Amino acid sequence: MRKPLQRTRATYLTDDELILFDCLWSAGAGFSLLRREFFADEWNRDSHNLDDDQLRDTLHRFLLSGLLTVKNHNGDSSYWMTESGGQEWEAERLPVWDRFARNSYTFPARGKTVLTIYATSENNRDGLWHLGRQVGMFKYAGGPISVTTLHDFQLGSWKRFQDVYRLDAGVSQLPMLIDWQTYEERRT
Repeated sequence: MRKPLQRTRATYLTDDELILFDCLWSAGAGFSLLRREFFADEWNRDSHNLDDDQLRDTLHRFLLSGLLTVKNHNGDSSYWMTESGGQEWEAERLPVWDRFARNSYTFPARGKTVLTIYATSENNRDGLWHLGRQVGMFKYAGGPISVTTLHDFQLGSWKRFQDVYRLDAGVSQLPMLIDWQTYEERRT
């Protein structure tokens, strides 16, 4: 059974719509990744209750209202939040942006993986790097670690920050066994 969502009720978004926005606020996703059938496994969270037709109708309505946009890449379409959609999501979730940090991976050369961390402070960036290594999220492969400050930087498709602090480091593999309990206890 799904836990009730914590939200402000500042918008007309339904719980199911807010769950979609929770996954789209920072990146885009294709229809197949948003389907109820695969949602819990793909997003590691409780699913929405929209069947495929309801999901199509909801996404179409969000496109018409300007809350989402579609981007096409190599014949694949994905849904991305617009600034208006982001403002709706922010009104419901009240994110604490000064605690924000996220990580992603790129694979620039065969056998090499680069971890990138983006954060709204140097402490958040460095904290995620150290915690990630402690709990098994990141296995540092040695070599240079690059840290930079990006100005007027857009994270995702709609949110701009005056300064974003970035870290790039080689990691030897994607995470395998992560101590999620310790991660949840120590993350900020």
